[in-house]
Amino acid sequence: MVAHMRRAFALLPLAAVLVLGSVAASTGVAAADLYYPQPSGPYSVGSTRAGFEDTGRPNLLFGDPNRSIETTVWYPTSATSGPRAKYLSENPFNDAIMAARIAEMWRQPALAAEIANQDTSSFRNAPIRTDLGRLPVVIWQPGLGNTRAMGTSVAEDLASHGYIVIAVDPPDSTIVEYPNGLINGMPVHSMNDADWMNRTLNTRVGDTQKVIGSLSELPLGIGAVADPERIGVTGHSYGGYSAMAAAFEDDRVDAAMAIDGVAAWPGTDTPKPGSVVENGLSIPSMIFGALDGGVGISQESWDQFRQVTQSWFGNIRISGALHHAFTDARMLLRDVCGAIAPDLVFTLTTQYVRAFFDQFLQGSTQPILDPPTQTLRAD
Repeated sequence: MVAHMRRAFALLPLAAVLVLGSVAASTGVAAADLYYPQPSGPYSVGSTRAGFEDTGRPNLLFGDPNRSIETTVWYPTSATSGPRAKYLSENPFNDAIMAARIAEMWRQPALAAEIANQDTSSFRNAPIRTDLGRLPVVIWQPGLGNTRAMGTSVAEDLASHGYIVIAVDPPDSTIVEYPNGLINGMPVHSMNDADWMNRTLNTRVGDTQKVIGSLSELPLGIGAVADPERIGVTGHSYGGYSAMAAAFEDDRVDAAMAIDGVAAWPGTDTPKPGSVVENGLSIPSMIFGALDGGVGISQESWDQFRQVTQSWFGNIRISGALHHAFTDARMLLRDVCGAIAPDLVFTLTTQYVRAFFDQFLQGSTQPILDPPTQTLRAD
């Protein structure tokens, strides 16, 4: 568990900064009435927070000698009552700071009041179910500069169907809370800095590897239920690329899915010879995202990836969707979904995420994935 760091949090102006998977490029995005979908599965969901200290592996962005990793873990529980986990923090003071930081990222100050003190659908620190056998594990990473909280609704839905889902705060996150109460944040950075992007990628890959190697240490008995033989990775935007890179580096990963992400980024690479886009993967993989409103270089990288990949590959695109529609931004802000309604994009995202991992971690054939190349339309 983590013993942590200096306070590095600061609220900084975001003008002239472009971040993949983080800040809206225009100021036309407006705050919306909070839309928080409920999990669709048969099980109640518990959640807890877990931190890991990767001694001897430096934080490549901050320069600390040890990398401290903060995660949220969701899982099925038998609990039907009890305190709900907060969306950002159980500490009211820190919760308010974190809400303000996210609101600033989106240039929507009113948003802070919407997400501060917000309950999720998960029961905080509830006991994990032990009557379901060993459970598959899915590790999720957010987009560049973002917080792990932005994947909460999709993670809760997957957990309600019998998965352990672990969301990892990346080194580039603009807001992270540590167990000792400190709030740390990486000032947002230009994605045109190839060296910085490469250090970010390699730290994210190392974080995933550390979490995989530490599954048995998960609290509340979760470690005893987590199945190290069934591991999936996913993420949004740069988090999706990080997931693919982690799968390329680590043969403990059994399935990899990118959500509106890329299969390559200029100037980035991981220690293993070659790259994920040059070599493909020998495990099932999938890109799920926007057809024409997502990451601009995405299709080119996936075309290259598909030519060399060595296993099942799914390419599922939604016409009319925008890049941030696949995260919790869809429930916080108007105009981030595009032509598709927030509830519909949530349903499609959770259906395809679950179908992919059901088929390749659970061995349950999913007709929804046939054919593996699809274009879904909002109408």
